[in-house]
Amino acid sequence: MRSRIPQLDGLRGLAILLVLGWHLVATPLDARTGPLSLAWAGVDLFFVLSGYLIADILLKARPAANYFRVFYLRRACRLLPLYALALLTFVAARGLLADRPVFAPLFEPDRPPVWAYAAFTQNFGMAWSDTFGPGWLAVTWSLAVEVQFYLVLPVLVRYARPSVLPVVAVGSLLLGPLVRGALPPVAGYVSLVGRADSFFAGVLIAYTLWHPAWSRLAHAHRPLVKAAFVAFAVGVGLMSVRPEAFGAVTPWYGTFTHTWLALTFALALLLTLTDDRSRVTRVLSLWPLRQLGTISYGVYLTHQPVHRLAFGFATGAEPALDTPTDAAITLLALVLTLALSGLLAVTVERGFIALGRRARYTDRVAVPLTDTPPPAWRAAAPAAVTSR
Repeated sequence: MRSRIPQLDGLRGLAILLVLGWHLVATPLDARTGPLSLAWAGVDLFFVLSGYLIADILLKARPAANYFRVFYLRRACRLLPLYALALLTFVAARGLLADRPVFAPLFEPDRPPVWAYAAFTQNFGMAWSDTFGPGWLAVTWSLAVEVQFYLVLPVLVRYARPSVLPVVAVGSLLLGPLVRGALPPVAGYVSLVGRADSFFAGVLIAYTLWHPAWSRLAHAHRPLVKAAFVAFAVGVGLMSVRPEAFGAVTPWYGTFTHTWLALTFALALLLTLTDDRSRVTRVLSLWPLRQLGTISYGVYLTHQPVHRLAFGFATGAEPALDTPTDAAITLLALVLTLALSGLLAVTVERGFIALGRRARYTDRVAVPLTDTPPPAWRAAAPAAVTSR
């Protein structure tokens, strides 16, 4: 099993910190410009990181005879336990609280139906109804997109030539703004076709570091990677002041904004993976960010219900940040979310993740691959596969 890479946990921590900033602070304040106006980009960072991690796993496990079985078993052990708990608590809470007007946003509108959430198709219902559905489960559209990505990338990696991946990635980055420009905001935001550029920006980084020649170039030209990251980061700063210049349609959605952010996050990822001494790596390796990253999944699923329940029981109103009391309740909701997520990580996540890791990729090749890897790949494949 590969040891954890600290800066990747830090990236998860940064992503969930942005999500918390958006839902707990920026949204109640209606922040449309300034640093908080881009806090919604935490989901984009999660997608880039997921694209990298999943592609990295699949490329190294590509020859394994049990390639599909092990991949999907591990993903199920990672995602399903907490997700099932989220659905069950939603159904139970709806039966207890749905008749109280203050909690109506958590349970209404009653679409998509619960079965759509169980099938990871709620994003289609959201796109059709032009709504994010019940607030309790609003964030789960991203899990549906994630699962749909899991249905596409493993087949592409297994049966296509590896050299196809950068072509698909570049195509996704070019077409992403066009696709989002053609779709209504909610549909473009919650659909895989509207967010493919973020996922494949991460895939492109995985391919770069997997391919011997590309990896050597990336390591040899770290100053160029750093300069590109700084240039894109400056663009992100400008985006926070003039979002319309990057194609912003709403405070959380735009045509070119998501592509720009995906490239920024991908460059940060490449920089931190090729230079352990960079300032970006040092920041991402900070203990608080890493710890937050280890519980980020639970935080993501629970923060909105906890936030709204805290305000509903304490004030009988929706979340706000107008008074010191509002700030205190928000802080309490944050503490409760972190405590609950830490408890879930220890009692639920850890055991199921360990169960998934019992499944190991084999070195035996079940079917002929579509090409023959270069010697560097062929020599490294057995160790990489058995370590998963």
